[in-house]
Amino acid sequence: MNTHFEKFIAKTFVILFFILLTSCTGIATKSTADALQTPPPVVQTLLVKNISLNPNVSVYACPIQMLKLCDAYSIIQNRYITRMSDDELTGMFIRGVTKEIGETSIEDIHSAPFVCAPHTQKLCDAYDTIQNLHSKRIPDAKLTEIFIRGVIGEIQKNDPYTKYTPLGGTNPLFQRYSGVGLISDKDEHFPSPLIVRQAIQGNPAARAGIKRGDRITHVNGISLAYKNEKDSNALIREGGGNRVTLTVIQGCSEKTRNITLTKQVVHDVTSGQVRLMDGHYAYVHLENFNGYADGRVRSTLDDLQKEHGDIKGLIIDLRDNPGGSVLQAVKLTGLFVDKGDVLYEKNQDGREIPWKILEGRKDILPGKPIVVLVNNDSASASELFAGAMQDFGRAVIVGTNTYGKGVMQTEVYLKDKSSFHLTIAYTFTPNHTAIHKVGIKPDVIVKEGANESCTGDEQLAAALKILHERGN
Repeated sequence: MNTHFEKFIAKTFVILFFILLTSCTGIATKSTADALQTPPPVVQTLLVKNISLNPNVSVYACPIQMLKLCDAYSIIQNRYITRMSDDELTGMFIRGVTKEIGETSIEDIHSAPFVCAPHTQKLCDAYDTIQNLHSKRIPDAKLTEIFIRGVIGEIQKNDPYTKYTPLGGTNPLFQRYSGVGLISDKDEHFPSPLIVRQAIQGNPAARAGIKRGDRITHVNGISLAYKNEKDSNALIREGGGNRVTLTVIQGCSEKTRNITLTKQVVHDVTSGQVRLMDGHYAYVHLENFNGYADGRVRSTLDDLQKEHGDIKGLIIDLRDNPGGSVLQAVKLTGLFVDKGDVLYEKNQDGREIPWKILEGRKDILPGKPIVVLVNNDSASASELFAGAMQDFGRAVIVGTNTYGKGVMQTEVYLKDKSSFHLTIAYTFTPNHTAIHKVGIKPDVIVKEGANESCTGDEQLAAALKILHERGN
């Protein structure tokens, strides 16, 4: 009996072992088959990279070959002055790129074989579609540059201040130019000469004796009578190789003088330097708000007062000043105003952020009258300074309405050190007055003369008159 029982147990064990073995083999076989039928995931071509500048925005998933493009997309969406939807921004990328490589509508875009984050999926689809439209594959780096240049081109239709600087390019904020050191404009009622508004000290034109108000009639023998301002200035910068000959009318004689100048890289070497006028009044001309404008003005005013004693008033000339550093505008205001908000910036979220005068600042000319000179080419930071001095009641603004650039830019770098000069905010004066496309209206309007080398600088004369009337 024991023998039969032992045989039964042995048979049962064999059967159970066989069933178990068959089941395991079946599972293994099924798993292997499933693995062969399922395509491998695309994890090897995908990276997850946190490139969002907004902490409230989730991380982006982006293919390796598109990292720079996704970076650019994120920066524009999260930092640009106007928040755009995913569809709107993607549409701008597509419209921009197809202008360079051929017409492709959004409807032509097919799904890419890889997965991106939901908000960038259409961009990924467009990239893959355009990449495969051409028989010869466009290198990833080149296609990315085309995409970025394209979207910036679309943005520039309404915003000329946003720019893209590729790797190795020249930052538009600090670009220097070759020329003779002239700032000039033109009466568009032809025939008319080019009118010198400023000969920057230390540069070829000023060294040759060219002054504000002089009139240039010819460049290298070519008449400017029927040329517009842009073309006239371009002839000076670009014509004649390293040397250029200007035919100039100076003073009231109407006699012309040919002046040959050697071009150079133009330097702003005198911005912030102060001189004494009428024996009692300081005059400072600011070419721009880059560098350390406030430090130069403070030190030169100190030197002037040490040499000549206390001054009775100050003229700050911002005519033709294109702006520069907003911080310098705030610091310069802090030389003459003790405390307060110099300006407000409003970003894409609609928040107003104040720029305050640094604590501990004191007016370096307490009780002394100040006049700020402006014209139609005073822009950006120069408008912020003029607007603040006007709102604080610290200066009389004299001249013509300013340019009206009331937006702020910042430099944002991409992965490869190329960069955006990106418009990020609107700016407002201390009284919350908008500047953009409006400008600063002077307290005293005085137009610029067409022959100041003969009649004199009427705006400067008006400023001196105000100081005489208000000076102690």
